[in-house]
Amino acid sequence: MSELRIKVRIADYEFEAAGVCEVVQAELAGFKKLLPNHLQTPAITEVHLPALPTIQIDRILLVDRRVVSLKVQSESVENAVLVLLFGQKHFRNNDNVTGAEIMDGLRASGYRTKRIDYVLSRHFADGAVTRKGHGRARRYRLMNPGLEKAQGILRKMAAKLPLEKPK
Repeated sequence: MSELRIKVRIADYEFEAAGVCEVVQAELAGFKKLLPNHLQTPAITEVHLPALPTIQIDRILLVDRRVVSLKVQSESVENAVLVLLFGQKHFRNNDNVTGAEIMDGLRASGYRTKRIDYVLSRHFADGAVTRKGHGRARRYRLMNPGLEKAQGILRKMAAKLPLEKPK
């Protein structure tokens, strides 16, 4: 499954998408239909971008019921948190992650920290993560800048893995 990232600006209209190649191409086709007729030029229909290399996420992350943990250590707890949020979204389709789910993932990954909200508040200040709710009802969600950071961290982690032997 190849991934594609595209960003197009035509006059006052802007389109940006990232994900599975077929989905992004379908979204681009929908965007082109929304443009006024005088802006629908043949040049738009000929956009081709190189696909991003896919990452074998299952070699980096492990899922056990509600807990997503790391098989490979990251450079910092901050990076680990972003990757765990990405894993929750990817494997469990969980966009609203509790602090307890993050803490359980960190503990299962071998990290020891008493409070995760301090780390998450730094990501919140950067715009990588958003939060809603109060106290124990607080939930965290990975935003686009955080998603890009998490994917970059995953690529670095994947580069450090030994090559898989052909089966």
